[in-house]
Amino acid sequence: MIATNSYYVYKHINPIDGSVFYIGKGKGKRAFSKTGRNARWYELVGKYGFIVQLEKENLHNDEANELELQLITEYGLSKLTNITKGGMGGDTISNNPNRAEIIKKIGDASRGDKNANWQGKFHTEDYLLKQSISNSKKPLLVIDTLTNTQYEFLNSKQVATFLDAKHSSVRMAKNKYKLKRRYLILDNNNQNG
Repeated sequence: MIATNSYYVYKHINPIDGSVFYIGKGKGKRAFSKTGRNARWYELVGKYGFIVQLEKENLHNDEANELELQLITEYGLSKLTNITKGGMGGDTISNNPNRAEIIKKIGDASRGDKNANWQGKFHTEDYLLKQSISNSKKPLLVIDTLTNTQYEFLNSKQVATFLDAKHSSVRMAKNKYKLKRRYLILDNNNQNG
């Protein structure tokens, strides 16, 4: 088999402060791809974007692995979003002797406040309150906004049946929207919305 020099080593740079946050080895369009990255990488790129800098091109696989390992060591793994010290190429988990440690690090990087979705819309007090209301079995008032007719129901499942709608649609309408642009759904003891 003929060895090809189709690999390169690249850096991902924060466009705001110019810091290097990822070092990788690849070929083709890998350096520009947003797929197959870890949670820390996605969180940083989601906030700031990234700039690609090709460090060295036309490398054999072994040369690229060696340069990647060298650069990660120079920058320091703790200052990068890389999960491993590099130099292994391809799948950095399944055949890695430090597999358990890597899986733990991936998990730790995506739990709690390190998760990109943490403190997002799903953790605001307003959202949690609306969610608790939508999942409750409280009586509901349905107002037909075209005829101004009011209907009372024991729970959102009854409303869904009456309006021939999905139960999830009724719960969402109760939180925020008019169902089918016509029905306003409110808690029966809180008719002001």
